[in-house]
Amino acid sequence: MDKKFIKVLIEEGRPLRDIPEVEALTKLNNDIMTVYVMNGLHRQMQPDAFKEEVRTCAVALYQELVTDPVYKSIRDKEIPYIFSNGMKGRLGTDKDIVLTYKSLIRWVEGYIKHQERREAIGQYVEDHREKPKQLPAHEMKEEDFKRMTADAWSEFCEYKDAMVKRLEAIKKGVIKPRKNDPVSIGEVIGMPFSCYDYGRMRITYLRQKGFAKEGESLLDVFERAYSNGKTFKKVSDYATHSQA
Repeated sequence: MDKKFIKVLIEEGRPLRDIPEVEALTKLNNDIMTVYVMNGLHRQMQPDAFKEEVRTCAVALYQELVTDPVYKSIRDKEIPYIFSNGMKGRLGTDKDIVLTYKSLIRWVEGYIKHQERREAIGQYVEDHREKPKQLPAHEMKEEDFKRMTADAWSEFCEYKDAMVKRLEAIKKGVIKPRKNDPVSIGEVIGMPFSCYDYGRMRITYLRQKGFAKEGESLLDVFERAYSNGKTFKKVSDYATHSQA
């Protein structure tokens, strides 16, 4: 499973529920027929019976994909990828002797819950999220810069506090780690959007106030303040302390 490739499929594909029913059923029918043939199911049935089996499965799968909210984000281009990985055993152990509709829907379920797919859809949503509008720097007042920085700091602390609690729970064995869990508190995974400081308005404000060194990012300053008991100190205070 490749989350980068999955993200491409999501971007280029169309949700099944947005495709006209006849077109969607035709595609599902072709995809199911392909996977059945690759598994040799057509050799075990009469041609007419085989076609009816494929048609019935296509209709059933279509109904699941367009009515169950869990599957609403699946794109048409993801279906062949799901079947391909299902045949390779990457979507759970398939104990059925013969490939059936049950196998197909189980592959879909395994795919939608797979970590790589979850990360891909999360990145897709983040990339297409409407960016908050903000005034040009020359039109903003002191209060605007202060508010923007305070909001980002609040979101940063909420995120870090949650990471601290999660890592403590993992160490105690209360919960199991995920594949993408941070190894240390300093790792950036799922950081709030505001903390990336696009436009560098917040870090510019902190530098003017003496809390940031030249070349530091907003995250650098926030990490230092968080490690200092969630207290901001001016850069000059650190320099004085080190000389003493």
